[in-house]
Amino acid sequence: MTLPRSVFLAILALSALSSVPAIAWDEVTDDDGVKVYRRAKSGSDVKEFKATGIVAAHVDTVMAAISDVEKYPRILPPTQAVKALSSAGKVAKFHFVINPPVISRRDYCATITSARIGSGYRVDWKQFDADCPATDGVVRMVSNVGTWQLSPGTEPNTTVVNYQVHADPGGSLPTFMVNRATTKTVLEVFESLKKAVKLGAYTKCAGNIAACLGWL
Repeated sequence: MTLPRSVFLAILALSALSSVPAIAWDEVTDDDGVKVYRRAKSGSDVKEFKATGIVAAHVDTVMAAISDVEKYPRILPPTQAVKALSSAGKVAKFHFVINPPVISRRDYCATITSARIGSGYRVDWKQFDADCPATDGVVRMVSNVGTWQLSPGTEPNTTVVNYQVHADPGGSLPTFMVNRATTKTVLEVFESLKKAVKLGAYTKCAGNIAACLGWL
């Protein structure tokens, strides 16, 4: 049977894509059990980062903390303010203002998508600019996209946390400064998460995620 030309070209295109090697991750640091990696990001001078580490808490507890987006100004700095643009759910939208050290404040809007993955969870976020309210005196980020992946650790009440992010703050910042600062920020996010999961509002969710996140 002879394949139509359009199908044949599509197969060739997919074959070409599958043969392109993924860009390798380079390890940046291993700090207190949290390994941080970075790699080049197509179309951007700002690197993409990922980190992996163990958090001493039940996977449901970690998920509950990460899902409490409107509490980020208290539990996950450098977030300064959060405004919900839609109701809570598996897909929700928020406006964020962050206040990083050294540079001026930034803002962005993001769609956050949450899902159960086996015995763990995955949370993805992606910046959008259409219908995203501006904040006076604040620089709009160029890009903020990433993922949390959570799975139960081998020890009881531990969670393997994988965090991946590409965040371009925009403005006139030198790229080397952004890439260097992101390494520190990623480690600080992990440290903040380790503290947040000790709060009673989240520890009560262990083994009973529906009581805390009924929409999940």
